Amino acid sequence: MENTKKSPLTRPGMIAQKLGFGQVPDTIDQPFDYGAVARDIDESIAVGRERRRQNELDKRRRATYGFMQAQQAQGLMIPSDSGYAAIDSYAASVSRDMADRGSQLVTDLENGKISSAEFGRLYGTLQSQVGQVKPLLEGLQNAFATYATDNAQGVISNANSKENEAFFQAGIEGKGRLELDENGVVVFVGKTADGPFSIPANQLAKMPRPIKKVDSFASLTKATATALGTPTEQFAIDPVTGQPTDKAIMSSVPVDLRNTEFSTAVRSSFDAFLDANGMDGLKSLAVDHGGFTYDEMEKMSNSGQYQPTMKDFTANELNNIPGIEELANETFANKLEFEMEKLWIANTAAQTVDKQVTHWKQREYDLQMAKIAAQDRANRARVNSARTGTERMILNTTNALKKLPAPTANTLSQWLRSAPNDAPITIQQKDGKFYMRKRLKDGTYDKKGTPIGDDIVSNPSVFAQFIATKMYGLPLYSVQNNFNYGPIKKVGPLKKIRQFFNI
Repeated sequence: MENTKKSPLTRPGMIAQKLGFGQVPDTIDQPFDYGAVARDIDESIAVGRERRRQNELDKRRRATYGFMQAQQAQGLMIPSDSGYAAIDSYAASVSRDMADRGSQLVTDLENGKISSAEFGRLYGTLQSQVGQVKPLLEGLQNAFATYATDNAQGVISNANSKENEAFFQAGIEGKGRLELDENGVVVFVGKTADGPFSIPANQLAKMPRPIKKVDSFASLTKATATALGTPTEQFAIDPVTGQPTDKAIMSSVPVDLRNTEFSTAVRSSFDAFLDANGMDGLKSLAVDHGGFTYDEMEKMSNSGQYQPTMKDFTANELNNIPGIEELANETFANKLEFEMEKLWIANTAAQTVDKQVTHWKQREYDLQMAKIAAQDRANRARVNSARTGTERMILNTTNALKKLPAPTANTLSQWLRSAPNDAPITIQQKDGKFYMRKRLKDGTYDKKGTPIGDDIVSNPSVFAQFIATKMYGLPLYSVQNNFNYGPIKKVGPLKKIRQFFNI
């Protein structure tokens, strides 16, 4: 009997039935193909694994595209926190629009609707628009912030045009708006009482800039004038040879444009100002400090290259600024530059002369005071030499006593110390009172002494006169008006108690 392999399942369940076990008679001549079933199972397992692998890859790809979308959107965002409504509103709007368009491009790339090359081209276009918008918004923000700050500080120049002032005010008040023109260029547009304005993103250099008021001519030229007008030690010039001699003198720089030192200093200072402030600085000088109207300033600034003639100098300038006519041989960028440099030179020259006069007057004053002091010393010496020996003694003693402090219980010793050895009296202090002791024939002083009245002791000026006349022997006329001490304040009983207890 032929050996036939049976199913490994003892009971044909659902899987066995699916595979055909128990449905085919055992008496069939052809055996069951278990190899085909095994291969089918292996293939199903492989398909399941591939499906799981594809799902995992899809998850990773979707995460990658999501991250890519976030990055692209971030690159298309424009800050919207400038504080100016027109700028911030447009920045927020355009940021949302560009971010949505960028995200859609990533989705289209993921779904295969566009190629990577097409994605790069389209996304580059979006980035170019960001490159337009960001500089424009930053430029507008800086211009508005500068104007607002300068206006609050009161340093806005009168050289700003009405159109520019209106433009800045419109931006601060949020009246302007940003939009795309027919060429796809972002433009800041709006309308004011002085007419419409339009600032394209590709013409930022033409955007109005607030002109700040510069310092006055006097302030700007003060340092140069001080240096030029202060006398310094220099060698005198020989009038015949024109060469320096070995004689040193104190001299300042002469106010003359034909003098190299003066010309170099004053004109270099103007060039430094022009380099730092440009045409805006010249405009402010003209309108804010030069006495020109706005229209006059505009006309001069738009004159083109300008070469002055002698008609451009007033008689006052020719008379007071030697060498000013030298400017007629030069070419200036415009008439405004010429007029402002001329005023610069005039102000420097005037301040330099003032400084020179001040130094001259100071030297003259010092000389006069020295002469007066010398004359006083000579007069005193002459008067002193005309006095007798007694008069000189009286004057010297009186002057010495005037330098002493007011005579009191604490300072009396200083008055006694300088007294003559043969003084007719001496003064003694005992129990808070003062006594006058007269000199006896044997050269001693009486022991009892005579009390000095309170009306004398209580008044330091009178007490000083008493000592000077009685002890030093000075005549009353020499001391009568020479002691002017303040009165002594009496100490009351309460104050004495506080002093005793240190409270």
